[in-house]
Amino acid sequence: MKTFLKILKYLFLVWGVFTFGIALLLGVFFFSGFYKKNVTQINKASPRDVAEALNVCGLGAKRIQQVVHSYESYRSFGGDHVDAYAILLSHVDESELTSRNGNWIVGDYTPHLLADTIKPVGAYFVSTSNPINWFPKNEDLLSENYYIYIWTITMRGNHANAAQIIFVTPETKMLYYFSVKT
Repeated sequence: MKTFLKILKYLFLVWGVFTFGIALLLGVFFFSGFYKKNVTQINKASPRDVAEALNVCGLGAKRIQQVVHSYESYRSFGGDHVDAYAILLSHVDESELTSRNGNWIVGDYTPHLLADTIKPVGAYFVSTSNPINWFPKNEDLLSENYYIYIWTITMRGNHANAAQIIFVTPETKMLYYFSVKT
């Protein structure tokens, strides 16, 4: 019986060390991944990182010439963030934006509710402690020079608390992407 208890004691000891090691590895893995995503990254995005935005709005990622600017804020535990990209496209024609079944809205024809949602986009970077001066301002975004694609807007009451919006200006072949969740 003593031998059996010794073997059982060592089995539990080995099992305890093994599970502690696994728990430690999982903890390190989780927190290192969480930390890497929880730092603000400026001008680090690649064409692969921004491809989804072009695919969603129907322009296609093959048009990406260069990610000129990018800003990816840290993520809170609840997912709160602000991301913005300025992407130079190889080509974009105004006729393809107007012929896409009404998915694109010309900035100066934006319905009132959407305009109220978009206004904070251009002002966001001006009002933060780290202004990103490359993102267009409100008056530009809501002008006839920009086409707007609303990817998603989440409303709480009559205020938006999350949005993914794409702006394109055919003149300069620039696409601006803005994502926010508060």
